[in-house]
Amino acid sequence: MATRSLTEVFILMRNNAMQNRHIFSEQNVDDRMALVAGASSDLEAGIAMTSRSSRLPPEWVDTVEEIQFDISRIKDKMRELSSLHNKHMNRPTLDDSIDEEHAIEIQTQEITKS
Repeated sequence: MATRSLTEVFILMRNNAMQNRHIFSEQNVDDRMALVAGASSDLEAGIAMTSRSSRLPPEWVDTVEEIQFDISRIKDKMRELSSLHNKHMNRPTLDDSIDEEHAIEIQTQEITKS
């Protein structure tokens, strides 16, 4: 049975791992300093004051509100589409109604564009 020494591979991988740990620890310090530099803070009191007024909500709140509005519009359109499907499937006659199918197709396209 043939064997081979993996010592060199182990040493190489160990050295790479140690070097990566060192690089990442420096990066974490830089990230913290960038966050702290953007705000004037009283670290002992645990209070951080940013340049924006503390009464204003964060910027992402506007985006969340827009998304919630879009979702509510999509839900309304899906309810309309569901009613069109029910109307089309539960009609008493079996004749082909192209108008209903066309309305369903249009509503589906509107939902996928939203």
